[in-house]
Amino acid sequence: MENANLHAVLANVTTRELWVAHAAQGQNASLQPFVHFDLKRLFLRPEDRLAASDAAVTPGPDDAPEPALEGEATAADVPEDAAPEEKTP
Repeated sequence: MENANLHAVLANVTTRELWVAHAAQGQNASLQPFVHFDLKRLFLRPEDRLAASDAAVTPGPDDAPEPALEGEATAADVPEDAAPEEKTP
């Protein structure tokens, strides 16, 4: 891809959150879905990360994620300990 943005990152330093998108299928990164990362949780020590996930509320059936579109990043594409959630900023 020529003259394109391959990666796009939005950051909220106040809440320590990132949203990341990568170019795909010949389209700029800014046109792709963004994946949310909570840096407060991501940078916890492994033992603290487990305790935080034990305290998390179990999601109900209404909290199920939308099915991924063709070419869209899914949870399987992101490391499990990164705790991504797909959101648009």
